[in-house]
Amino acid sequence: MKWSNLLYWDSLAGSSNANPVICDLWVSRYIRAQRDQKDIELWHQTERSIIEQCNHLLALTPPYKEYYAETYQCPPEKISVVPLAVEMFVAESSS
Repeated sequence: MKWSNLLYWDSLAGSSNANPVICDLWVSRYIRAQRDQKDIELWHQTERSIIEQCNHLLALTPPYKEYYAETYQCPPEKISVVPLAVEMFVAESSS
């Protein structure tokens, strides 16, 4: 599921972990909060909670995968890097 302030907590509570939850954070809100110097602790705790409760996490790039593993001690096997459409097109074009 794509991160949504309105839907995430409701869907997680409603599923009661009966269904696997895959969360797509893409760009860390905690990093954005650090950049903007706004709600830093809130976003750190929110991301930590999401990562702890979801069954799998989708990251945008390998450095984000490393970031989540290091920052939140998330097992790397719980995180998948999803290739961008542009990367997939380039790979297909070169073969």
